[in-house]
Amino acid sequence: MAQRYIGFKPLVIHPPVDSVKISSITRAWNKGGLKRDNIVTTIGRIAPGKYLDAIPFIAAKTRSVKKFIIIGSTQHMFPDYLSHLHKTIHQLGLKDKIVILTDLPFEKKIKLMAMSRVYLHVMPNEHFGIAVVEAMAAGLVPVVHRSGGPWIDILQRRHEYGLSYSTLEDAAYAIDEILMAEEWFIDELSARAREAAIRFDEHIFNRKMRKLIELRLEDKYNN
Repeated sequence: MAQRYIGFKPLVIHPPVDSVKISSITRAWNKGGLKRDNIVTTIGRIAPGKYLDAIPFIAAKTRSVKKFIIIGSTQHMFPDYLSHLHKTIHQLGLKDKIVILTDLPFEKKIKLMAMSRVYLHVMPNEHFGIAVVEAMAAGLVPVVHRSGGPWIDILQRRHEYGLSYSTLEDAAYAIDEILMAEEWFIDELSARAREAAIRFDEHIFNRKMRKLIELRLEDKYNN
């Protein structure tokens, strides 16, 4: 679409992600005996715009999930929103099914992802979604809202290594569809997600940046 309006194909540069590093660390943990379970993980700032309060309603509709883990950053903290999340969880009777963990160090966050099978991204119209790529690199199968960067740029509008949803019911169904599948199929989706995450690794970012700089310098000296 951009090419149609500006007359040339733009060079798209996505934010760099430590995909190779995360993949290597989590593979080693899993090979060392760290087991995955039917755990769904979400990572994001605990703020109203992140739509984390959708998670309890999705959780209430799932049949296959052992635990939902919300890993939240309290930078620019919204204490009322955190209280609202806890209140919603209790009102729906899900205090044993959903846990909120805040401000975890990198290694702890990655280890929890290495124990999970699905990554749930609930924010609509997200610009990109670095956490989605990190989770994919860790071997999680992403379930994302059918909008914005996670759907367009990361899943590329396809369901080859993750699923998308438009309603809370769709999200719950997608999660159950993954977790209730045969083990070999979940492993296949996980492997595809890891592979797809590599194209966002920092070495790809560096290569694209070098190309952009070279093109700009070439254009400068030719003019």
